[in-house]
Amino acid sequence: MNVEPLPCLNTEAQRLALVELIEKTNATHAITLTYADSVPLKDAHRTTRALMARIDHAILGPRWQRKADKRTFALFLPEKPAHALHLHGVLRVYPSAQERFGGLLVKQRNPRTYEEQLHLPLWREIVPSGTCVVTPLFSLTGWADYCTKSFQPEALEHLIILP
Repeated sequence: MNVEPLPCLNTEAQRLALVELIEKTNATHAITLTYADSVPLKDAHRTTRALMARIDHAILGPRWQRKADKRTFALFLPEKPAHALHLHGVLRVYPSAQERFGGLLVKQRNPRTYEEQLHLPLWREIVPSGTCVVTPLFSLTGWADYCTKSFQPEALEHLIILP
């Protein structure tokens, strides 16, 4: 029996499929993680896992691992991995944990734009020279478009989905 291979999706079709995936997450927050130094992608995987563990421990308590149905969902897409790696992503915080999650955020002024942003200090415990900006999501589609603005098909290999 001969099986015809599926046609390969072009880059724009892959980007749109990723936008659709992000839209289906029903995320509550946008997140951007930066590293001051160049880091390999494997370190990005390790540090994002560590961040999500700290978030869930802070909002769900010491037995957070046993509360799988209430853990924070995260999807991160690496951008510019060769020279200025940073991650754009979405978080879905369980409804009853929203207030506790909000309590983890600290307002800081962006030194370049002078606008106030919400930062997550837990990231600095993992990556001391990095930044973590979190924003409540008002337009999931708009954020998904932004996350995929520099989309390259090879980025799909490094998509980080947690837990």
